[in-house]
Amino acid sequence: MKGFYRLLNFLLPMSKWILLSLVLGFATIFCNIGLMGAAAYIIARASEHISLSAIQIAIVGVRFFGISRGVFRYFDRLLSHSINFQLIGKLRIWFYTRIEQLIPGQMDQHRSGEILAGAVSDIKDLENFYARVITPPIIALFTTISLTIFAGNVHRTLWPYYLLGMVISGLATILLGFLLNRCEQENKIECRGWFWSLLVDTVQGLPDIIAFGAQETTLNKYSERNKSYNRIQFNQSFLIGVSNTASKLIWQAFFIIILVVVISLVSNKSIMGYFLPVLVLMTLASFEVLQPLVSLPYHLNTTLQAEKKLYKLVDKEVT
Repeated sequence: MKGFYRLLNFLLPMSKWILLSLVLGFATIFCNIGLMGAAAYIIARASEHISLSAIQIAIVGVRFFGISRGVFRYFDRLLSHSINFQLIGKLRIWFYTRIEQLIPGQMDQHRSGEILAGAVSDIKDLENFYARVITPPIIALFTTISLTIFAGNVHRTLWPYYLLGMVISGLATILLGFLLNRCEQENKIECRGWFWSLLVDTVQGLPDIIAFGAQETTLNKYSERNKSYNRIQFNQSFLIGVSNTASKLIWQAFFIIILVVVISLVSNKSIMGYFLPVLVLMTLASFEVLQPLVSLPYHLNTTLQAEKKLYKLVDKEVT
């Protein structure tokens, strides 16, 4: 986890913007859940043929949540991308500064393609560190707390189901992703480094390859590397699909439990009947915050492996 903390150090100077971005991200999810809940409340109450004034606040709420969701999402995306660009800019400056101090004397043991892969692909992989590794679990945590508080206000027996359901669903999604994606991700980084090294060596040694008639041998090497890389990418896509499907099954199990509990409370007249569609739709809307957790292990492994490779290249004393 040393690499994780090293990447966090690059984000510390932007802590104020990151805090604002997290607030905007949470507000977006909050408005989406509120929109579904308010809309369900209006429809359920309107079916009882009550006065329009009784649902006037909910009507205003639907308008507010609908407009605010778009506004918050726009500024959230804008700020998140700005933070990503600043992070990548700092990483590139750090990497090139270190490489400049080490070349040529202390980089002889590394191939040119390996350095090129670090400067291009590995740094590019780090752009997902903030938006897809740091942000999703934090927003999921605050969404879980808010949803639990709301459910507890509806009925005191509901909050444990929401708290445990959201926590177990989130943790199970992340752990499942780690188990499925860890090994393949390490192989992908290594295979990509080999490919870049082979590419640079081929370009630099092209006259010799032609002179000695080694074109077919070189093409065969490319074909082997390409097949290995494609196989790894296919396996990763398959594993991400399996993780996504299994995660949705976990979420649906949580949803069914909530549905059964709320139906029993309505049947016992512990809560009003119109709370059934409200809680059901709010639960479904809350799954939006769990979706990014499916790819979180993949992106975390990508960033940590890329950071480890970069640090291995430049972690030398300047002489």
